[in-house]
Amino acid sequence: MVVINNRIHDKMFRGKRVSMSRSVGVRLFILGLTMVASAATVKWQSSTQQERWVDKGTIETTNWDNDNSRYISVDEKTMYQTFEGHGGCFNELGWKVLMKLSQSDRDSVLKMLFDSTGCNFSICRVPIGANDYTIKPYSLNENANDYAMEKFSIEHDQEYLLPYIKAAMKVRPDLKVWGSPWTVPTWMKDSKQYNNGSMLDNDQMYGALALYFAKAVKAYQAEGLDYFAVAPANEPNWNVSMGYPVTGWSAGQLLKFIKNYMGPTFKKEDVNADIFLGTLMIDQDVNGNKQVTATVFADSTAYSYCAGAGFQYGMSDVKTKYSDRRFMETETPCGTVGRFNDAAGFWNYAMDNDKAMRDFIVNGGVSVYEQWNMVLDTSGANIADWRQYAPIMVDTVAKKVTYTPQFYQVRHYGYVKPYAKMIHTTGNTDLGVIAFRNPNGENVLIVTNRGNETTIAISFNGQKIKPTLPAGSFNSFRIAGTPLPPRSPFEKMEAENFDEQSGVLIRDCSDGGKGVTHLENNDWLIYRNVDFGDGAKGFEARVAGIGGGTIEVRIDSATGPVAGTCTVEASSPWSTVTCVLNGVSGNHWLYLKFKGSATGKLLDLNWFRFEQGTSVAQRLQNRTIAAGGSRIFMYNGISRSGSTVNRYGGPGAVVYNLKGKVISSGHNGTPVNGKNIGGLRKGVYIIRK
Repeated sequence: MVVINNRIHDKMFRGKRVSMSRSVGVRLFILGLTMVASAATVKWQSSTQQERWVDKGTIETTNWDNDNSRYISVDEKTMYQTFEGHGGCFNELGWKVLMKLSQSDRDSVLKMLFDSTGCNFSICRVPIGANDYTIKPYSLNENANDYAMEKFSIEHDQEYLLPYIKAAMKVRPDLKVWGSPWTVPTWMKDSKQYNNGSMLDNDQMYGALALYFAKAVKAYQAEGLDYFAVAPANEPNWNVSMGYPVTGWSAGQLLKFIKNYMGPTFKKEDVNADIFLGTLMIDQDVNGNKQVTATVFADSTAYSYCAGAGFQYGMSDVKTKYSDRRFMETETPCGTVGRFNDAAGFWNYAMDNDKAMRDFIVNGGVSVYEQWNMVLDTSGANIADWRQYAPIMVDTVAKKVTYTPQFYQVRHYGYVKPYAKMIHTTGNTDLGVIAFRNPNGENVLIVTNRGNETTIAISFNGQKIKPTLPAGSFNSFRIAGTPLPPRSPFEKMEAENFDEQSGVLIRDCSDGGKGVTHLENNDWLIYRNVDFGDGAKGFEARVAGIGGGTIEVRIDSATGPVAGTCTVEASSPWSTVTCVLNGVSGNHWLYLKFKGSATGKLLDLNWFRFEQGTSVAQRLQNRTIAAGGSRIFMYNGISRSGSTVNRYGGPGAVVYNLKGKVISSGHNGTPVNGKNIGGLRKGVYIIRK
């Protein structure tokens, strides 16, 4: 991966996985001489300060040759972290500005932010209570000493934040959000004020705050949001007045809170959301300790509760040290706006933002990158009159929308689809370079030229183009590649090779190799892109029982359909447990959810796999019976009223149980015998028109 001129950021990033070695480039170059590749088409988009988002057309590739004194080589086979997506922060002032626009203009702005033709934002941040771009300071419970959170409410958010998020979801229904507080409720702070003070070191307060976060997640999820994570703090190094809400935390407090309160409360309340340590500024706490991550992650219990950590402004080599956790860049450097008509200032900020994104993704290994504000008025001012940049700025008097250079810089990342893989590049240039492999196989190369016009040879897996990059430009190149291969569930899947987790640790396993331990009630493991093909009929897992419990095989979410359940006995040695599955086929995210009544650890898991084939119920499903064209079908208890019946029999179909009793008929809104299809129990039924 090529990133030169890293004098500033090199001090913040250690343990790089990439090399600028000229000899490596030469070896690749020599190998390239023997490659013979069919011509392919590369699509090119470019943005300069004078000309934004210019379609440069397509370029036909040629075979690699000797005329390549300056080059970039893209290797889609060498993959790094999964890039889950990018976005920005929903802030109240942003929605207030958008509401000044007409409906059509507002819709256009949201499309440019969230649609795949625009920035393609898919993961965004939400403040829990007030932040520095709120209308006025508030929390979700200012009722002092309400430790049970009986008066917790998100009513305040119904006016700005929730309408903003739901408007974005009309463009992007699969939008994911996560939350963090700039301030905890003031009665939990030593100052009893929003804009300064630290979290009280008090067990009762910690317990109440943990419940506060649990209720926030569930309240937002009840509004239909995919609210997937919480970070308990925002820049815990600040407790002095900044003119906007802050809360100071020490590293020891964060350790105590996550280990003894937030983690256990999320388990007890079955909160289906991750916990991320942070968000951290230079890994520093309120006392100046710059080892917050090391302090918290050194404790195995706290570490098990954390899905990873979020950073703002500086990141050490945490991805190298904690490779089984995920990391986010949670707020891009916001900058300071001098004046709105400072074209050079806005362009230079976009260039700096581009470098920050590349540094955090390439060198920091983050899987999520967040811009700060998405929309502001032309002043850029927060409640403390700190004037900052945004991709989109609106003159609320003239009702004029301006797409700033930052918007176009970020839009080049819009070609990167959620859950792409960052891939390897080499080269011998001073250009900014980063590349991705989308799930559909498309290779996306983003090249930033901060200097003069330059011609560069680019190899996409041995296929060459030689574009001339405009001076001072952002460029994106796209070429078809090989789709990311799915996981096969029919081969042994090592438990530690999860994509996401909640509450677990990876340890050496006495049964051989590595395994997953510390599995407690309501923990889960996620394995993305699992292809069950035509079907799986069985599941087996290698386990050791501790307190004992069950493994639920769920599809596409922690609350998704249960395809099967395995029982693990308490105090049992390593053994293989099995269960029959209920109709699993196609490509899914696989969730293993662990349940049990025992306190503490339930079991350890070494590996698992699935048995290929279709279940009896699946084989019965769709089978036509000779008598009158009847059909047997399996009802899984998930489909809504009439949908399953209409799928197999059409309107007016009659449903019988296997004893011949009419269960339901018509399916025009009139149930028979007091039941419609939505009232059926899971089972096998006969349907006949």
